[in-house]
Amino acid sequence: MKNIALTLLLAMALVLNAGCVTRYQGASNPRMIHADQYDAVYDAALAVFDDMRWPIDEAAYNRGVISAGPKPVPGLLEPFSMGNTSNRNQLRATINDERAIARVILTPVKDNKKLFTMRVEVVIERLSEPLKRLSGTTQGHGIFSKLSTVPTEWQVKGIQAKYWNAVDRDEDLEQLILHEMMSKVLKAAPAE
Repeated sequence: MKNIALTLLLAMALVLNAGCVTRYQGASNPRMIHADQYDAVYDAALAVFDDMRWPIDEAAYNRGVISAGPKPVPGLLEPFSMGNTSNRNQLRATINDERAIARVILTPVKDNKKLFTMRVEVVIERLSEPLKRLSGTTQGHGIFSKLSTVPTEWQVKGIQAKYWNAVDRDEDLEQLILHEMMSKVLKAAPAE
C-alpha cells in the first residue's frame, strides 16, 4: 500500500511540475560576441548567476572566466526553482544527490582581435559513496550497510569514501543562462 501511495505521489508531482519547466532553444553555444560587448557580457554573466542565487567561485575578468557553483540541482519538490530545466533532471536529482557547476568562458578569436567566443557550460555531478552498499536484508532500517573504512585495494586505485563524479551536461540550463545573459546585454545596450 505504501508503494502505491508513493508511486501516485511521484506521478502527481511529475504532472504538476510539467508546467514549471522553462526551456529556451535555438541560441548557439558557443556564440561570437564583438569586443565592444565584452564588459556587458561579463557583467551580465555575474548578474545572472546572482539572480539564480548561484555562488561565484571565480570571476577572472582578464582570463574571461566566470565559474559558479556548486549548487544543488532542484528536485521534484522544488518546482519553481530557477534551475528546473527538465522533468528528467528533476526526477534524477530527487533520487540522487546531484549538484551543478556552471562556467561562462570568453576567449578571443585567434584570427580576429575584435571577436570573442562566449561559451556557457553546466556540468552535473553526482555524489558517489562507495562505502554504502545493500546488505541483502528486507528489514526497512537495515537495507543499507556501510563499510567502516575504505579497503586497501580501493585506496590503491584512488577511490575515496565520498567523491563527486561528473555524469552529464545540462544543455537546457546552458540555454537558459545564455538567454538571460543576452537579455541583460540587450537591455543594457544604448538605444540608437
